[in-house]
Amino acid sequence: DQLGAFVEAYGSIAMNPSNTPSNAVDGGFTYLILENFQVDISGGKGISEAATDWYVGAGFTYRYPR
Repeated sequence: DQLGAFVEAYGSIAMNPSNTPSNAVDGGFTYLILENFQVDISGGKGISEAATDWYVGAGFTYRYPR
């Protein structure tokens, strides 16, 4: 299973009462290049007034072997 996918909904609540919550949904794909190295790409949309309208991202993960 080198290729994976994900979908999530998430949010944050500001500690300052005057700030509104930021909520978003996103999804993306992961690809396992090596046993301990993975890359990913994702995109999402804010669903509350305080959230970013649209965004894209990419990243990598390295898992330190035991």
